[in-house]
Amino acid sequence: MTGELTVTGPPAHVPPPDPPAGLGEEAGRQERMATLGRFVIGIAHDLNNMLTVIVGAADELQAVAPSNAALRDLSASVAHGAALVQQLMQFARQRPALPPQSLLLADELERLLPLLVRMAGPGITVQYLTPTIRPLVRIERTALDQAILNLVSNARDAMPDGGTITVSLVTCALVPGGGVGLIISDTGRGMTAEMFTQLRAPFATTRAESGGTGVGLATVDSVIDAAGGAVKAHGRAGIGTRICVRLPDIAV
Repeated sequence: MTGELTVTGPPAHVPPPDPPAGLGEEAGRQERMATLGRFVIGIAHDLNNMLTVIVGAADELQAVAPSNAALRDLSASVAHGAALVQQLMQFARQRPALPPQSLLLADELERLLPLLVRMAGPGITVQYLTPTIRPLVRIERTALDQAILNLVSNARDAMPDGGTITVSLVTCALVPGGGVGLIISDTGRGMTAEMFTQLRAPFATTRAESGGTGVGLATVDSVIDAAGGAVKAHGRAGIGTRICVRLPDIAV
């Protein structure tokens, strides 16, 4: 925004200086982000209230039927949802991210497996290849969960007629750049490397008509990049997609 110009001396016509290139666009972008942040905080607050009610109901049901596996999964899913809401509020308020933790990646996958199976839904098989390696990674747990859930959700959506999602770990020797590779592959419609690059941009989606938000892969990229890793895609249209998430193995 250009302020008033005061001219001393004889009256003269002095044109106002041009604002720096891009200043108006940047101010507009910042205002839009601030508005979006307030909107997100409001929604997250409401979600948190609803999750609190669900947690209370699930706890009461578990007290009656403590051995019910479905109720345990419900409680775990609600707890995970609550953690994601808190992460969303931190982001919207531009607070520092939660500190990373040292995690055994295989243990984290096994913890998430029941949730992944339920999320995949009927007609889709989730195949978990039990790893022979026990890599130790440094990443915030909720962020890791979010990345894995987003990738499995994308794989599920790529198979509207059913199929198989395979989750596995590979040794650092098999991963370009070293580290450990978390592999999530599907037998869906497939995605080329070029399509994957395009879809990593925020809000880019191939499923706008069916409710796709376009934030899944961008979120995965952000989470893994913050942990010092990288995300690569391999596949061909009509054959399936294989996503490799490389993370540093701090035990090596």
